[in-house]
Amino acid sequence: MLIGIYLAHLSATGMRIDARLIGMLGAVSFAAELVASIPLGLVSDAISPRWLMVAGALIGAVAVRIFALAPHPWLFYSSRILDGLAVAAVTPPLLAYLAQSTTHSSSLRARVMSFFELSLLAGWLGGSMRVDGLLLGTMMLAILALVLLHWVTDNDSPQTCATLEEIHESSRI
Repeated sequence: MLIGIYLAHLSATGMRIDARLIGMLGAVSFAAELVASIPLGLVSDAISPRWLMVAGALIGAVAVRIFALAPHPWLFYSSRILDGLAVAAVTPPLLAYLAQSTTHSSSLRARVMSFFELSLLAGWLGGSMRVDGLLLGTMMLAILALVLLHWVTDNDSPQTCATLEEIHESSRI
């Protein structure tokens, strides 16, 4: 979202930004994430996943800074590759951590994974509120997300839920 706003700003100041550049920037990021996810998932099994998640966050911060440094396409591509690597470094260990933390309850695991996915959706929804003309659509999607959240968290059998302390104790890495 912010990348689109930044590129629109650069285009307004005279830099040539075309659809090919924008499409390639998205593809490069997702390709880097796709290629790096499995190797970085294996690395997270060999070292502490927490260190890999911290490294991914730092790489992501560097990627954002590089993107804003100078309006040159090769810097844009470098930044988006680093962004894909950052996501690949964070996501597999995070999902493994969530799965390990909920091994005692399959219903809790389903809810936790659903919350993870809903948090991604909430980020996209929040970002789209910034764009003119999408406010109504965003509000409708937000209502849908709330309905899904209620459906996912509706618990008919409270005895299957673990306490926060139980989750914390079972998730020590």
